[in-house]
Amino acid sequence: VSAVYFHPRPFMDGLSLNYLRHAPDSSFPSDHATLLFALGWSLLFVRPSTMRLVGIQAMCLAVAVGWSRVFLGVHYPFDILGGAIIGLSCAACLCSQRGRQLTLALTAFGERVYDWLLAKLSSRGRK
Repeated sequence: VSAVYFHPRPFMDGLSLNYLRHAPDSSFPSDHATLLFALGWSLLFVRPSTMRLVGIQAMCLAVAVGWSRVFLGVHYPFDILGGAIIGLSCAACLCSQRGRQLTLALTAFGERVYDWLLAKLSSRGRK
């Protein structure tokens, strides 16, 4: 999203100091929030429901990290909310039936590529 839509960070707008010495790139959405919220939402959607407690903890961590990024002046609250919404949509897509089929196919493909690379590298070591 940040490659398509540029939004300046708060310190770039002169609204806060740059406490992290962060690069002046696009602030929307927060990468940290997107990752942590996607993890939290995914764990909330998963079965068995025993992982839901871990999902709630991940969501709490996502909120805390998001708030800290706002406090440090590198994100607006809307950037964190955007990350939460993007994380939710990604988790919902990947936790659906078709999403699970896609992830199984991608995992199988990745394993084949890994095995092929491992075979190539081990054959070079024998020469």
